[in-house]
Amino acid sequence: MKRFFIMALYWFLASLTVALILVSLDYSFGDALMLGVLLLPGCLASRFFIPKITAEKKGQKAFRIICFILVVLLTDVLLIIWYHLIRQRMSIYTPADVDPMLLNPVFLAVIMAIAAYGDHALSEYLRRNGQNVPQTVTFTSEYRKMTLVISEIMYIESRDTEVWIHATEGRIFRNRTPISQWQNILDVGFVRIHRSYLVNLSHVSSNDGESVTVNDEHLPISRKNKEKVLSSVVQDDGFSRTPLSGR
Repeated sequence: MKRFFIMALYWFLASLTVALILVSLDYSFGDALMLGVLLLPGCLASRFFIPKITAEKKGQKAFRIICFILVVLLTDVLLIIWYHLIRQRMSIYTPADVDPMLLNPVFLAVIMAIAAYGDHALSEYLRRNGQNVPQTVTFTSEYRKMTLVISEIMYIESRDTEVWIHATEGRIFRNRTPISQWQNILDVGFVRIHRSYLVNLSHVSSNDGESVTVNDEHLPISRKNKEKVLSSVVQDDGFSRTPLSGR
C-alpha cells in the first residue's frame, strides 16, 4: 500500500510538472493541468508495454515499438484536440486553436519518455530499499484459487497448453496462464532462460552457460537467452503481486 501511494504521488507530481510547462505556453493552470492528465495514459502505456515489446524476437521489436509509439502519439493528439473542442465549444477544429508545441510529436514523445523513465527509476529505488511489497501471487490451479509467496516459486515450465509452477517442498501447480504473462508478472528476480522455462534466480545453484541447476534439475539455456542469463544478477527480494487468470 505504501508503494502504491508513493507511485500515485509521483504521477501527480509528473502531471503537475507537465502543467507548469504548459502554463508557459499561455494556458491557464486549470487547462494546463487537465492537458497534463490527458497525457498520462500515454506515459503509463509507454512505461509498461515498451519493456514487454523489447522482450520479443529481434525482428519484431523495432517495428512493434514504432507502431506502438505512433499509436500513443496519435491518441494523445486526438485527446488534445478533443479537449480544445470541448473547452471552446467548437464544432469545427482548426490548427490555430491548439498551440503548435502540443501537436509536435517530438515534444510529446520527450514528455512521455521522461515520465516513464522517472517511474521506472523510482520503482527500482523502492525495490532496492524493500518497498516493493507485497510478495505473493494469486492464480488458479486445478480449479482452485492458490496464493504463493513468490520467493517459493523456483521455476515455471511451459508444457503445451499448460504451465507448471514448481515451488519449494516439491510442490507443483498447474495453470493455463501463458508463460509470457507469468514473465510479465514475475518481473524482478526471474529470467526467461528458454521458451519453456522461467527461472527464479535466487534458486539457481549453478550455471555452466548451457544450463542452470534448480533443485537438482538441469534446465537448458537457449542460445537466444544465453547473454541475458549470464549477465543476470541474483535478487532475493522485490517481487510483485498480481492475480492471474487460469484454469
